[in-house]
Amino acid sequence: MPSSPAAAAGGGCKPVTGSSWNIGVCTADNGTTVFADLYVNSRGSVGSTCTIYRWIERYNAGGTIQEAKYPATARTSTCTLGHKPSISAPKVSGKWYRQYMWVSVNGSTVLSGTSYWTT
Repeated sequence: MPSSPAAAAGGGCKPVTGSSWNIGVCTADNGTTVFADLYVNSRGSVGSTCTIYRWIERYNAGGTIQEAKYPATARTSTCTLGHKPSISAPKVSGKWYRQYMWVSVNGSTVLSGTSYWTT
């Protein structure tokens, strides 16, 4: 079984905050797979509908050109407090990876941000 973000190397969790939200956006890798998970530590208004969207982005070395997204269509998570399950992508040597996420409340983005890079 592959390592989870907590047990893998690189990346780490980056706090993304705003509008009373605090989300730890995390990436790590085990050398062959990049893992990304989230921690919803506090939240603002969740309105009548609230969804967290996210994917892993792969960039060229140097992080200047986006080459791919995993999964191709954003993974969705609930806006409840706590840990959100990991998503993963194959790791290609020399490439840079990060997780991008955004919170949508009633169809409007209220928070967005990225994790630290894992290379």
